[in-house]
Amino acid sequence: MPMEWFTESATRGFQPKVSLRPRGQIGFNQGAVRKFELQKYEYAILGYDKNSNNIAIKPVHDNNQKGAVKLRVKKTGTDATISAKAFFDYYEIKCEKALRLDAEWNEELEAITAIIPQEECRKDEDEVVI
Repeated sequence: MPMEWFTESATRGFQPKVSLRPRGQIGFNQGAVRKFELQKYEYAILGYDKNSNNIAIKPVHDNNQKGAVKLRVKKTGTDATISAKAFFDYYEIKCEKALRLDAEWNEELEAITAIIPQEECRKDEDEVVI
């Protein structure tokens, strides 16, 4: 049986996670940076489905694409962030605490998606509070 020896140095694991942060940022852990090859991109566009509380982050190369925001990936590849305050404000997403969500690739959207669990959301007059 051919044995493959684990030699990677991921101190924070390989499970891709997206974090929504109270100050209006979307963060990606090392697992997400690696799996979705975020170091290859400089920008992203953001989407939100109000009915399912699903967020989508589509990495793009072109900053001229409508809605493109800067995707900042650390040179070490340990994490990445997007300033998303305008996105949170527009969709009235209020983060009272940081929330870590499982992230996956959606082939149809060609984007990273994550669902905000219903129990984490409290809707007050069409406002999502996390």
